[in-house]
Amino acid sequence: MIARALNVTLIYGKSRNPVLHSLNLEIDSGQVLPILGGNGTGKTTLLKALSGLLRPHLGRILIDDSDLYQKRGSALQRLSSSLYSERSFYYRLSARENLRYFLSLRGIYGRTAMSSIDMALDRFDLLGLQDIPFMHLSLGQRKRLGLARALAAPASLYILDEPTANLDAKSCRLVYQAMTDKSADGASILFSTHNVADLATSTGNVIYLKNGNATRVHLETRDSITARKRFRIVGSLDPESIASIPEVSCVISQSEVEVDIPVGKSLGSVLQSFERIGIEVNEVIDDRSR
Repeated sequence: MIARALNVTLIYGKSRNPVLHSLNLEIDSGQVLPILGGNGTGKTTLLKALSGLLRPHLGRILIDDSDLYQKRGSALQRLSSSLYSERSFYYRLSARENLRYFLSLRGIYGRTAMSSIDMALDRFDLLGLQDIPFMHLSLGQRKRLGLARALAAPASLYILDEPTANLDAKSCRLVYQAMTDKSADGASILFSTHNVADLATSTGNVIYLKNGNATRVHLETRDSITARKRFRIVGSLDPESIASIPEVSCVISQSEVEVDIPVGKSLGSVLQSFERIGIEVNEVIDDRSR
């Protein structure tokens, strides 16, 4: 087990309503695990807590069995994150100089650092920009450099906040390949997203956050589907738009529909249909037991 969140509760300021409430989550080795949820459901808060940036009021977070807030040094060496990629860089340093500096903070120097930097820059198509000061990079290039920095460091768990936001299709493919490569090496990637297309990178599960709790939903691939599946989709739904999705079998309310997924079709492809017509899916409920 790479990481575990055990009964984590986190409250902002004097609010009586916890952002995360008795949340439990387990992440196994080699998993690519997307987190979905509407605005304000706690996606970024969860990533901050797992990155060591926000200490929970209750509960524990373990990274490779090391308590993140009691054995901080040991746990932090096992994870790497990209949460504030732009504001944390040194604007006058080049792309390469920034990566060298941040690797040095993890005790990585010399040839080992140079090899990791070359690989990270190449992975995100930044070799041609390595000597350009950060201040002169475009927003998309800065975003890719932030991901390169996170993935350049050796870690058991990589935590990424909306890694494909504001990236073009080519850059998104670079991100998907990088996550797949890290997963193949045994590392795990936990990332938040509003982009349903990102679910294609999942190794089989998606986390949905709602009311401070996490629900794990299995995301079938086409090859694994052998029988019709039934799910409920919760979000901001437009009745006229959802009529164009043939898998919608029943409109339960203005914010909830039932979908039947036939043999040979995946949940991911149906979620992409919702995305194409501009509907943000906040939750998926497995109704196969009904």
